[in-house]
Amino acid sequence: MIQSQGAMPETIITGDMKMSDVIASDQRTMVLMPRFGIEMGFGDKTVQQICQEQAIQLDFFLLMANTFLHQEYFPNKRLKNVDIKLLLLYLANAHDHYIQEKIPHLESLVERFIAELPPLVKSQLEKFFREYIREVVDHIEYEEKTVFPYIKDLVQYVEQHPTEKISFNYNIKEFEEKHNDIEEKLSDLKNLLIKYFPYDNNRYLRILILNELFDLEQDLINHARLEDKVLIPIVEELESLITDNKHLKHDTSSMILHKLNTNIQVDQLEVSNSCNQLSVREVDVLKLLVKGFSNKEVSNTLFISTHTVMSHRKNISRKLNIRSVAGLTVYAILNGIISMDELT
Repeated sequence: MIQSQGAMPETIITGDMKMSDVIASDQRTMVLMPRFGIEMGFGDKTVQQICQEQAIQLDFFLLMANTFLHQEYFPNKRLKNVDIKLLLLYLANAHDHYIQEKIPHLESLVERFIAELPPLVKSQLEKFFREYIREVVDHIEYEEKTVFPYIKDLVQYVEQHPTEKISFNYNIKEFEEKHNDIEEKLSDLKNLLIKYFPYDNNRYLRILILNELFDLEQDLINHARLEDKVLIPIVEELESLITDNKHLKHDTSSMILHKLNTNIQVDQLEVSNSCNQLSVREVDVLKLLVKGFSNKEVSNTLFISTHTVMSHRKNISRKLNIRSVAGLTVYAILNGIISMDELT
């Protein structure tokens, strides 16, 4: 039986399993194949046989595949055997998949959907979607132009000067701080399509878009988990060997496990009607927020404290399951809370 997208595989992938069985048991593994340069049509060959033919380190493939598929899987001591150059190549291939295939396909579907929307909503949804795509592309560019070159320089220095200490102008902690939730707007777009856009004749197109959004979201979460659980601990260990940065954490296992427990959240799309109902004051706050008012400006306009404004914002996001201002703007237009004229 084919595994659902969000479900966990029943077993850990091993080298003696048939690659066809691996893919049949969990469709998410299909996106992994091109990132290793593996193409379909491998018959009944095992994972080990295919890795040998493709000159892929078996342990590396198993580590990446199992970490990608299992939220609970933790590589532990196997990190010491990871070839970081292979890891960077894998991550770069994943970026190519997003930029060259996944995002263009999603864009074409959304453009078709937007083209048939009424003018009132069309421009805001288009702006919202473009902002999200820009965030994803910016994040990928940051990794490839800043993070990856730094890691390559770090590896080279360790290889050439294994006993010497040095201070870099950058460290992987900065990447962790920037490695926040780029899935936020994607989640908002899903919720808008599921809960707030009225029925129309584009039902099949809407379903296609939602399928792509769910798939992209899961892929990005899994991709981020690889970086959190494999890339960052390896780089931190390298930094601890040669840098003078005293603040680096060496207990990477506990740090990553804590990060997983606190940051990897499952979206709850079903919210009761009673929780979705905004109060009069929350509607007032929402109107000002989508007009571009800051928390302080909302506070001054409504004569309430900034703390109260922030509480209202949290309640609005919780009730609607929409977190970004761009998403709230689309929601407000769809529900007649604000007009396009008020936004100009």
